[in-house]
Amino acid sequence: MQKGFGKDPYYLREVATAPFYVIRGKLNTLTSLNGVKVTADLQVVDKNDHVIPGLYAVGHDAGGVYGDSYDLKIGEGTASAFALNSARLAVMHILSQEKKK
Repeated sequence: MQKGFGKDPYYLREVATAPFYVIRGKLNTLTSLNGVKVTADLQVVDKNDHVIPGLYAVGHDAGGVYGDSYDLKIGEGTASAFALNSARLAVMHILSQEKKK
């Protein structure tokens, strides 16, 4: 099996649309990998998997993200990228819900 970037190709996704941004991160090994359960839109769900209206979790507060892809050796880049992108996705979902009102 051919691996790109040290990963199985199944887990790689193309990023082809600009704009692209670069941030500088610092490697840290202090982290939490068990946040609260969320939907694909980062909405927090209760113990019965029902969405709790208006409650979102992003970054390490959102659980279940790193099941097959987290590597503590590159933790900062992975964690920072998910923190930034999950916040963006949550805001996009919130705005889409506001437009429906």
